[in-house]
Amino acid sequence: MMGHTHTLIGSSLGLGVALETHADLKTTIILLAAGGLAAILPDIDHPAGGLRQRAGLLGHLVFGRLKHRGITHTLIALVAIAAAAYQALPPIIGVVVVMGYLSHILADMVTVSGLPVFWPYKKDSYHLMPKRFCMRTNTWPEHLISLGLMVAIGSQIPHFLRLIR
Repeated sequence: MMGHTHTLIGSSLGLGVALETHADLKTTIILLAAGGLAAILPDIDHPAGGLRQRAGLLGHLVFGRLKHRGITHTLIALVAIAAAAYQALPPIIGVVVVMGYLSHILADMVTVSGLPVFWPYKKDSYHLMPKRFCMRTNTWPEHLISLGLMVAIGSQIPHFLRLIR
């Protein structure tokens, strides 16, 4: 999936946690951002990925040897992110970071490429549904998902306005 779709999914998860916990405006914004950033973090291995591009030369030096949809798209990486989030972040933010990262893995598993989530034990790509129902990146099904997420997030604008008052 495209970066913007991953970001929308992760931000939607952060918004859901914020709404469920009746978070204040500052916490809601932090959860939206944490979910969105965590959801694009696995694509740090992609040469054209937004995070990698923003990291500049350092990003290319540190992550340039990684294969796209390799180790950063595995359960090993998810466990490492969960451990780091548990150690370094307040619990509510850590939960959203893990949810965002996991959402990226699950979303990529509905694309025709799938993911080698059990690497290094198995290098096969896995899908969440039969491959014939999986989507290609940057096609109308993905755009429909993005549109739905934008509408869902936008529908919460009255909630944000109440938090500002």
